[in-house]
Amino acid sequence: RNQWNSVTLPYKTISLSYDRPIAMKGLKNASFGGGIVVNNDKAGDSRMGVFQVNMIFNYIRKMSKDSVHLLSAGLSAGVGQRSFNTTNLSFDDQWNGDSYDPNMSTGENFDRTALIFYDITPGIDWYYKPTQRLKGNLGISFAHVNRPNMSFMNNADISLHPKTTIHAKMQFPVHKEIDVLPSFIYEKQNQYHEFITGASVKYIMATKYGYNSAFYLGTYLRFGDAVILSTGVDFKDFHFGFSYDINTSGLKPASNGRGGFELSLVYILRKFIPINEHKHICPVYL
Repeated sequence: RNQWNSVTLPYKTISLSYDRPIAMKGLKNASFGGGIVVNNDKAGDSRMGVFQVNMIFNYIRKMSKDSVHLLSAGLSAGVGQRSFNTTNLSFDDQWNGDSYDPNMSTGENFDRTALIFYDITPGIDWYYKPTQRLKGNLGISFAHVNRPNMSFMNNADISLHPKTTIHAKMQFPVHKEIDVLPSFIYEKQNQYHEFITGASVKYIMATKYGYNSAFYLGTYLRFGDAVILSTGVDFKDFHFGFSYDINTSGLKPASNGRGGFELSLVYILRKFIPINEHKHICPVYL
């Protein structure tokens, strides 16, 4: 993701993730899963960055015999590094009376420019899927429940506030080849909050051997900030996505409406079980 390129040094975020089921013998109505998430974020003149590696664990329980209702509980736990760079920063003490002089002392004494922290996030999710094209889910998570210390000055009062996230998504058919996917996400951290809602339309171009080839087109609204246009393509086990934020906030005079773009790529690893063909001898030839 690349954001605010038209206003300042862009905020850049790269995220990679992998998850898979974990085989457990003796489980009839439940299963386990696990994975890993890697995030790297850089922002502003100081290149304030967060690099984080989290392990993901989840438990999924069938709430009905036909697997229409599923309830899952998950836990994300990992370690991160927060850092900044003073090379491109300027300070008051570098004003010589006439102009800015980068060779003058900054007058600042930084104890450290990097710190290590640990982060824990639990969450639960309810999943409903009566048919292949009619499904939905509702979930809630609580990030940073351990309130990791974020101070570069060893100040115990500077901690990362817990963040609550509520999300929901549905998919339902409106035509033989068209599905609608409405969704929303609400996040609250201390006095800050964000609400995004909207919908995408999915056009199914082909279905063959369990694969869907489909095209997505959607519009979302981040209240008080931006209109988000999105598109995507399903092709076999790949999903390609692209979205762009059109800025509508008070920053619009500086941004000229330009926000940020985001690219995504998803690949699903499938394990097919071969079908054993049973040949029967015709009794006519016996």
